[in-house]
This record gives sequence, C-alpha cells and structure tokens, in this order.
Amino acid sequence: MRPLKPTQEYLLPPKIFVSPENAFLQHYGISEKEWNGLVMAKGNTDKAAAWIKSRLHEVENLSISTQKAYLRVMTRNLS
Repeated sequence: MRPLKPTQEYLLPPKIFVSPENAFLQHYGISEKEWNGLVMAKGNTDKAAAWIKSRLHEVENLSISTQKAYLRVMTRNLS
C-alpha cells in the first residue's frame, strides 16, 4: 500500500471519501457530534479518517449494514 499524498482524500469502501463536508458520516450513521469527538480523541481529522479506514478494513468482507453498525459502535465507545 503506497502512502497518500497530503492533498489526496482518503478513499474508503465502498468508494466513500472522508471529509467533514460530504455525506460520509451520514452514510454510516455517524453524527457530526460523534465525528467531532473522534477528531478530538485522535488529535486531528487525518488521524480520525485513518482510524475510520482501519475500522472499516476490519469488517470489509461483511455487509454494508454490518459495517455501519460496527463503525457506529466503535465510534460511540472511544473512551
């Protein structure tokens, strides 16, 4: 896997880009408050996006609905 350039967006399955301005969070049922909490917990948006990518990679072979549920649970239980 090659490293991403700083200007490149994070491509996640199923071909969704992570950025606060798009529908990624809504697609996975994560509220803006939860996203902001994740950013605070991880330190910045790049690390939060990488964390999400890692969590989705863990369940990439499961159904989309299972991926959504897993990501919501993991996001809500950061502490």
